[in-house]
Amino acid sequence: MYAGGSRTALQKLEVMQNNFLRLALGALRTSPIPSLQVEANIAPLHIRRIDLTMRYYTKIKQFPEHAAFAAIATLPRLHFSYLGPAEKRTGLTIASRVKKYEGELDYSLPAIPPLPRLDVAPWLLRPLAVSFLLTVSKRSLSSEEVQQTFLKYKTEHPTFRFIYTDGSKDQDLTGIGVFSQDLIRVKKRLSNNTSIYSAELHAILTALNLIKQHRIQRACICSDSKSAIQSLRSLNVTQHTHISIVQLHQHLSEEGIEIQFLWVPGHQGIIGNEMADRYAKQALQLAHVSQTHFDVNAVHTSVKSRCHRLWQLTWDSNGPGSHLYQIKPRLGYWVSSSRTSRKEEKALARLRIGHTYLTHSFIYTNNPRPTCSRCRTVLSLKHIILHCEKYNNERNALQQYCRTHAMQLTLPSLLGDDHEDLLQLLFSFLVTTNLINRL
Repeated sequence: MYAGGSRTALQKLEVMQNNFLRLALGALRTSPIPSLQVEANIAPLHIRRIDLTMRYYTKIKQFPEHAAFAAIATLPRLHFSYLGPAEKRTGLTIASRVKKYEGELDYSLPAIPPLPRLDVAPWLLRPLAVSFLLTVSKRSLSSEEVQQTFLKYKTEHPTFRFIYTDGSKDQDLTGIGVFSQDLIRVKKRLSNNTSIYSAELHAILTALNLIKQHRIQRACICSDSKSAIQSLRSLNVTQHTHISIVQLHQHLSEEGIEIQFLWVPGHQGIIGNEMADRYAKQALQLAHVSQTHFDVNAVHTSVKSRCHRLWQLTWDSNGPGSHLYQIKPRLGYWVSSSRTSRKEEKALARLRIGHTYLTHSFIYTNNPRPTCSRCRTVLSLKHIILHCEKYNNERNALQQYCRTHAMQLTLPSLLGDDHEDLLQLLFSFLVTTNLINRL
């Protein structure tokens, strides 16, 4: 649901999300909502709607014939009678909402050109011959077996010239490499922030242009990107480069040129693939940047990154007073949150969020805040786990582990994601003291 919904409807969705997060984590009703979202690694609905709206906007901008194209190009209308229901509620059209979100994300969407039209009707297009070297998982085969399978394929296609393509990405830098044993050597650096998927498609397009340039009558283009090879089968095209591949393949096919597209597993010792991979990595260091087609995936990645940054800024602003922020100041998925025991998952979530029945049941019962019967101090998780004299003997294993690993025994070290062995010792401590049944 986009941000055009009524405030009441959006609030209902937020309540539903919060309830689902509590159920999934096993958290108490008193748990702070931002902490629930951070522990579950699920962004607030407001930020998710920003991402969805920006994605929808970039999608529609590529299709001028789309029914919603006029709406996304229109800023707030002056005459109220022309406003739709969503605009009356929010005072914003999609276009002005995107402007607002660009300000929140501190990011401006690039100019989004429309997708070019195919020269030929889709039902008249000649299908691309796509195949896969392996029908089983490459993990079940050794490198030698993969190489033998590829040599057998080459033997079965003796009249084909094999051209290998690959893409490489290192942070913002992207490059491609194309290799063939008959002296075809190409390495290009692409525009910064180009997605690896678009780079793989661009490498395939470069190979097709080389086939056209050298008048190769039979060619097999080998790529280790299964997603790129699989996408060539589909006519649901949302990539400019994909359309260029389809159209160039059509023209070459009409001239009698036969082209096969083959997926080969990467890093298995296939010489051509290894050379293309080497050229793609070398291309990252080139000074010259080759211009590429508009990459909608790169825009989506940038928007997603900016949304994550906005969530992090919100957490940095509102989180420092919470128990969880001391343990998890940086957003992200923690492997230790997914456990084989549901009881452990609930206990860990409650310990990290800082709200347990032992320490916060007084909110439900309207009783005074509980105190430690042994130490006569306010009962808190920090006191129970780290300091209470009642559990000194049971705490020895935790202290011994921290001394052995030259680390301090603190809640962030105990409840973090870096020391699974220490977490297991913590659960042993909770079981031995029977605290796990009181959380």
